[in-house]
Amino acid sequence: MSHLITKPLKIFILLIAVLTLTEVAYRNNLVNFHSGTFEDLNPGEKPGDTAEKPVVLVLGDEVSASGSGYVEALRGKFPDHLIINGAIPYSGPVEASWTGEKLIKKYNPDILIYQVNPANDLYNIRKGNDLDEAGFFSAITDYLSDEIKTFDYISGTFNSVFDNMSGAKLAKIEPDCLPVAQQLEFSTKSGTTVEPQKGLIEYSSLLKSGRDQDMEEMLQILDDLFCKVKKDCRVLLTVVPHSTWVNGWYREQMLRSGNHMSEEFMRFSGNMPFMQQIRNHIFANSRVKIVDPATSLKTSDRKERRMYNVASDQLNKRGHEVLAGFLSSYIRYSY
Repeated sequence: MSHLITKPLKIFILLIAVLTLTEVAYRNNLVNFHSGTFEDLNPGEKPGDTAEKPVVLVLGDEVSASGSGYVEALRGKFPDHLIINGAIPYSGPVEASWTGEKLIKKYNPDILIYQVNPANDLYNIRKGNDLDEAGFFSAITDYLSDEIKTFDYISGTFNSVFDNMSGAKLAKIEPDCLPVAQQLEFSTKSGTTVEPQKGLIEYSSLLKSGRDQDMEEMLQILDDLFCKVKKDCRVLLTVVPHSTWVNGWYREQMLRSGNHMSEEFMRFSGNMPFMQQIRNHIFANSRVKIVDPATSLKTSDRKERRMYNVASDQLNKRGHEVLAGFLSSYIRYSY
């Protein structure tokens, strides 16, 4: 009888030990869980290149971790620079604070581009377990992801695999089929919501429902990370605006597809509190330059030439081109 009890207990203790060791290795970057992604994003990187060219290091999430996005466009514009893409898809400032420090030490960049994704970054800080914002099962998994970052990593990996498998989504046909895509009707039954948690986009943009405290934590993480670069390194804090900040058309599409959008948010105009708090925080830091491409994206976004994918919050090919062009001027004048 005692054997039946002790065997499961030993297995449980073993699992806890393995999980603890994995968590320690992940948090301290003892094992590079993202080495495959880094190699894919930097196929031509050579150790000796850093001594010959100015180095630009890019950190961010899936917006930057694209083989055909703005980072690749920057490489075409600046062939005399070594541009290292250290972005990690489905990550945020928490992971960047671990992996970024190691990359900064290795490459000693002249320019650091840190890409901010408003809602995703605050969700990375705290997923939370409020049942008003998440279902019962989601509240449990969100709590585990907040406390155990390897669980968050596994969840992000599954999301990445799922997105890669769903090649027939609208995101894959844009912007070439945009006129057709814009004629599609969205409804709350369509299942095309892009929020991993109810109200995430609105609460992050307006810094409501505790997201103001998450913002303070994120800014502290970024302060600590930026202190790791050399004194003459220029930090370009690049805030990629959510699609709902750029054009009310995206808010309407997201509302129709089942996302939470209050009347306050639907009517909101002007600078988002998220952006304003970043400006207030960075104001006295002369080494950090805020890169805000919102105006360029707003003026470029129109019915026949959208900057974001339909019913999603991701930049499309044209949006990445605008972002690359906007960033180019900051890189040129960083010396």
